[in-house]
Amino acid sequence: MRFNESIELSGTAFDGSGLREVEVQLRKGGKGQYEVPSFIQGLYVDARVLGATDWEAGAGLTFFDDNVKLQVQIGMAPAGRFSGFVLGARLIANLALLPYSIFTQDLAFLSSSFAVGAAFSYFTMSEGTVSFSGDGLVLAAVIGQIEIVKLDLERLGLNWPVLKAVSLYTEFQAWFISSDIEGGVAPKVSFGIRTDIF
Repeated sequence: MRFNESIELSGTAFDGSGLREVEVQLRKGGKGQYEVPSFIQGLYVDARVLGATDWEAGAGLTFFDDNVKLQVQIGMAPAGRFSGFVLGARLIANLALLPYSIFTQDLAFLSSSFAVGAAFSYFTMSEGTVSFSGDGLVLAAVIGQIEIVKLDLERLGLNWPVLKAVSLYTEFQAWFISSDIEGGVAPKVSFGIRTDIF
């Protein structure tokens, strides 16, 4: 909407707490500059232990009604064949959802899900230090996540502005190793917690 120096507004406002005043503020530019794009449903942070690393922490965005997750992460791998500082990305898609409301509406704030995806990680091969010497290696994995329980804080009645849900999950990883020495598939299991910011 465009206007020249003034704009005429009219409307009504009411609430049960004795509303006395309503203010309108305008900012320069289009609203597209101030809002999150509509295809992004949420932001989350994630922490995970075990698997191919000692620990990993990441952040991601959710799409398509929170059914697709795109995440970046950092971590540290133990000393061994693939070690050092780890940088990675993953794409995960939900295949099945079990809302506990099908058992009773009293549990509508709980759910479980199953998802599959792909992970790509760069291992610096620096034996426990943060170093990018150029000897690193990129590995890929197929992953399956079982969200053991997801606690929806909004459905529980906690309408916090920056915390929407908390979930615990376990993840099965099949790492593909292409090597002159010994290739193959290395299975791993990890456990994590994810918190939805919005």
